[in-house]
Parts: sequence; structure tokens; C-alpha cells
Amino acid sequence: MQKPNIIFIPVFSNQQKLGSICHYIQHHFEVGDNVLVVAPNEQATRYIDELLWKFSPESFLPHIASNTPSSEKVVITSVAQNLNQALVLINLCAEVSPIAEHFNVVYELYDQTHPEKLAQSQRRQQIYTSKQFTIVHSAALK
Repeated sequence: MQKPNIIFIPVFSNQQKLGSICHYIQHHFEVGDNVLVVAPNEQATRYIDELLWKFSPESFLPHIASNTPSSEKVVITSVAQNLNQALVLINLCAEVSPIAEHFNVVYELYDQTHPEKLAQSQRRQQIYTSKQFTIVHSAALK
């Protein structure tokens, strides 16, 4: 099995963080990819779910928040399971996802909004590097 590309998205504000998450979900949805978004807990799952309903009034982005298997193209969950057979993972957790190896692409926030979050981002990058994953740093979205 080929190792996924790990794409770190630099974010410097909460607004940029939310915009980046929505941008990458929409991009992969538009090209037909299934996307799994793993949030750290149920509260974060609900927040991302609500965010996607309001993201862009001119383009509807179908999705579901679920902890069980689904045929939806975009699934938001707090469980570490590939519920929709996605090839794209957006990991919003503080730790490396235990299922990262099962995807073609894994997005990680390189979160610079707080020193602790930056340290968590650096730790995740070190773990991926030690596992010899290909790491790419995306350009920051405005």
C-alpha cells in the first residue's frame, strides 16, 4: 500500500482555519472524492457540521455528521474509522490519526494560533516524518 501525501495547511487565525477546512472539503467534493473529516469530539463534529451548512450560500455542500458507515461523499465524525471509504482525510485532532495510512491524502492544520497548537502541529509533522510519509506544506489561504 502506498503511503499518503500529508498536506499541512498553515493557519494563523481561527477564521483562516475554518475557511481552509471548508475550502479543501469543497475542492475534493467538486472533483468527486469522498472526504472524511475527523474531529476531536462530538462538540467539534457538530460545529463543523453547522459550519458546512452555512459555508457558501451559492453552493450547497451535502454532508453528514455520523459515527456509523455512510454512503455520503463528505462525512464528519469523531471516530477513527473510514466510514465512507474516503481517499481524503482531514484530521482535526491534536494527534496523528491512527487510520492515516488508509488514505491517499491527509490534510493537517499547521496551527499557529497558539503556542500549544503549534507544538502539536510540529509533533504531528515529526511523527509523519519518522514514518517516512511525503509531507507537503500548502500555501496559506487568505
